[in-house]
Amino acid sequence: MPKCGEVCFKSDLSGSLNNTYFTLNSENNESLYHVWHNVNGAGSDPAPVNSLGIEVQINTNDEKEIVCLATKLALDNIRDFTIERVLSDKIKITNSRKGLADDTVDNGTGFSFIVKQQGAEKLMKSVDVPFDGNSRYLLNTQEKRFENYPITATEVTLTGEVDVQGAIEEIGASASPGFSFGRSGNVSTNAWLNNEGVPSNKAGRYIFIDNPILFQIFVSNENINTFTISIYEHEGNEINLTLLDTLTITADRDGSKETSVAVTAGRQIAIKLTSGSAKNIIAGLILKGTN
Repeated sequence: MPKCGEVCFKSDLSGSLNNTYFTLNSENNESLYHVWHNVNGAGSDPAPVNSLGIEVQINTNDEKEIVCLATKLALDNIRDFTIERVLSDKIKITNSRKGLADDTVDNGTGFSFIVKQQGAEKLMKSVDVPFDGNSRYLLNTQEKRFENYPITATEVTLTGEVDVQGAIEEIGASASPGFSFGRSGNVSTNAWLNNEGVPSNKAGRYIFIDNPILFQIFVSNENINTFTISIYEHEGNEINLTLLDTLTITADRDGSKETSVAVTAGRQIAIKLTSGSAKNIIAGLILKGTN
């Protein structure tokens, strides 16, 4: 079974959450993450060893409900976890796959962390793929590889259901990175959202995967507003700035859409508010491609 837990958030007090973080591990501790808070763009990734940073952009004195929402939006980008907002200041985090995982470690946030369900190890299951007539493949789901076992006088007994295609996809998984952008305060038309405090038209999110496709766009802001964000790619400093897609929100705080737009590997992603207005806006996108 997959590991499952809940996080109860606290409000920021005069920048108290800046550079604080908590840890999250995927199944069998295969991927290590730290969820860190960047208050008003004044923070920097604490970068613990061998851990991937998940940045949460918030503002000074944001209430716990805003901190909760910003964290959920950042974690929604990570395919190793499924995120559910169970209360205005609480989220439920479930690992996407079965397996053991270390408990969350808090580093200064003061949040409450509750383990609802410990993960369980995945057993090796037979896929029953004949190999040269004398052996079979067994799928080692913990190490994500097939192992060749000879058939002896005792025939292998197959039990349980195995998702062969899912196993193959898990072994040769395609990359699905997510990126978030934000801008605090009242944001007007033609304002560029920031990438870790830097306007994304100057230095956007670098596209590091091959054959990238823009798969999903999402946005949230503090007030009920009507506005449009536009997604661009460029080579830095708006060189060869190219529109990819748009997302329009009508009289609402948030929204998302799925799309399928080819993106150029090696370029940078930028997001701009091209109509309407917003407040304390957080926007993001998910790409699909290959490592």
